[in-house]
Amino acid sequence: MPKKIIIIKKSFPSRASSGYRAFLVAFQNKQQQKLKGMIEAYTVRLQYLADRELRNDVADWEQELERMLTELGLTEVAYTALITRLREEGEKVRKHVFNQLVTVVEDRKVPIVKGYASLPENKAIIESWAKENARLITKMVDDEQQRVASIISSNFRNGKKITDARKEIQTALNISKKRADLIAQNEYGNLYGQLEKQNNEQLGIQYYEWNTRLDERVRRSHKVLEGKICRWDDPTVYKDSLDDKEWKQRSSIGGVNLHPSQDIRCRCVGYSIIPEL
Repeated sequence: MPKKIIIIKKSFPSRASSGYRAFLVAFQNKQQQKLKGMIEAYTVRLQYLADRELRNDVADWEQELERMLTELGLTEVAYTALITRLREEGEKVRKHVFNQLVTVVEDRKVPIVKGYASLPENKAIIESWAKENARLITKMVDDEQQRVASIISSNFRNGKKITDARKEIQTALNISKKRADLIAQNEYGNLYGQLEKQNNEQLGIQYYEWNTRLDERVRRSHKVLEGKICRWDDPTVYKDSLDDKEWKQRSSIGGVNLHPSQDIRCRCVGYSIIPEL
C-alpha cells in the first residue's frame, strides 16, 4: 500500500529575481554612463599625451589613463549601499522559502511542518551570499573598465584615436551587460537552492520531488528528473516512486548531479515530501 504523504509544492521566486535583475541592470547602466562620461572628459587630454608620445617617446598618457580608472572605482559609500541592497534581496529569498512551509490543508491555513517557526534566519548564508555577489559585481565593473582601457591603449599604440575605438568599446560594454544578466539570474537561484536545502534538512525532511518549469528552456539533464523522488543528502541518486526499494544513479538517465536551482540559470524546484501529520 502506498505511503500516505504530503507534498509541499514550491515555486521559484521569479518576481523577486526579476526585481533583482532590474536593479543590477540599472546599476550596470549607471556605471557605464559614468565610464562613457569619463572617457569623454579625458579624451582631449589623453589624445594630446598620446600624440606627444609619438614625437617625444613619452608615455604620460598611460599614467593619465590609470588615473581615470582610479576615479571610476566604486567609492566606499557606493559599495556600502550595494551590500545593503544585496542583504535586502537575500532577505526576500529567505521569506519566500519560509512562507512556502505554510500551505492550505482542508481549507485552513496551517503549518505543515512542526517546528517551522523555529527555523534559523540564515543570516550567515545571506551575508556570505551578499558579499560574494558584491565581489562578482565589483569584479564585473573592474573587468569592464580594464577592457576599455586596453582598447584605448591598443589604439594609441597603433597611432589611432579614441574615437576610432567607439564600436569596439561598445562591444565591450555589451559583454558586461550579458554578464550582469547572468549574475542576476544565477546567483538568485543559488541562494534559493541553499536556503531550501538547509531549511528542509533542519526540519528533518529527507526527500523532495524534482519539478521543472516544463518549457523549452529546460535542459535535458533537468527534464529527465521531472517528477522523480530525490534526497537532500545525495544529489546523485533518484527513485521513480517512494515505494521503490533501490535508489538509482541519476547518471543512468543523464540527470544532473545537483539539487534544484544550483545549476547555472536553473529555475527548477524541489517539492518537499513528508509523512502526513
